[in-house]
Amino acid sequence: VESGNRFLVNDWTAKRYVLDAIKAGVPKDEVRKWLVDLSRNFYVTDDKTFSEAWWEHRHRWEKARKRKLLLSKHRANAAEDDEDGDGEPSSAPAAVAGHVGSHQRHRKPAARASVALAVRLVLALGARATEVWEARAHGAELGGGRAGFDEKAAKRLLRMVHPDKTAHPCAKEAFQRLAPVVRAMQADPAAEPIAPTQ
Repeated sequence: VESGNRFLVNDWTAKRYVLDAIKAGVPKDEVRKWLVDLSRNFYVTDDKTFSEAWWEHRHRWEKARKRKLLLSKHRANAAEDDEDGDGEPSSAPAAVAGHVGSHQRHRKPAARASVALAVRLVLALGARATEVWEARAHGAELGGGRAGFDEKAAKRLLRMVHPDKTAHPCAKEAFQRLAPVVRAMQADPAAEPIAPTQ
């Protein structure tokens, strides 16, 4: 880089950084953009300022690369989770990358499996899913010891299948089936659970 008759940045310094970046996997077009940007940068006056500005570019690029890798890994995991079990991908759109929520991205596989089981139970059994879910959680047999409607258990199950809490493609449908039943049972706990509407 030259200003008038005085060289501001040694050529070997620029070459060293360029070769290092290319060796690290930075695309040549990106490296070329960095060089043009630094040659126009008012604050780059010598080797030291060139080095500092170069590492700012490099750090931004590596951060963006890591973000892309994590996003692609998350999309692959979401695609695996969205399988319906019959080998066909679900018809629901893939989870929107920016709005899945950190709670879903970092959820353990066992938790995702529990959510999938809860959704399927609600879709298959309706209000009876609460009883099955609690029996499963406590290792008890169905109908053993817990009679009637358990409001806390129903709320836990309802929270688990809530579409804002999980990215499961059928969560909305399960929530819509269970919520009216839970509301009706809260109003009259002595009533027999109503069958879910299809």
